[in-house]
Amino acid sequence: PEHTEVIPGIVNRPCGGTCVTQAVAAASTAMLNICGCVVFFGSLGVVLGEIAGGATIIRGIFEFSSGVIAAKQVAEPLRTFLCCGFMSFGGFSVHAQVSMMTKGDSVSRYFFFFKLLQSAVALFAAFIWMNFVDKPAFVL
Repeated sequence: PEHTEVIPGIVNRPCGGTCVTQAVAAASTAMLNICGCVVFFGSLGVVLGEIAGGATIIRGIFEFSSGVIAAKQVAEPLRTFLCCGFMSFGGFSVHAQVSMMTKGDSVSRYFFFFKLLQSAVALFAAFIWMNFVDKPAFVL
């Protein structure tokens, strides 16, 4: 009898020596999808940011690493808040990747809301740190 393995997307098919090639093909497809999201949202953020006059916030909302790189041009207290917000939210690129990998499962339904909540908590923590722990640098 042939050995049967369960591979995501392929249910109980006989392995027959093709399990490794199927796993590599599935991993390659997933990696291309993730890289495609990063390139698409990164490019879209740069284009829309340039149309809006080099808006750092637009770049960070679409793809967080582009926003963090663009935040180098912003003055220090605001730069810390922008980078904190971009990294905790993740950008639309991360949200598209999660939705793609979970195939619209219940995880991706609440992901956006909880990432916004995480951003609010992270920004509040940065505000507390910068004003009361580190040094009074920025007061709203």
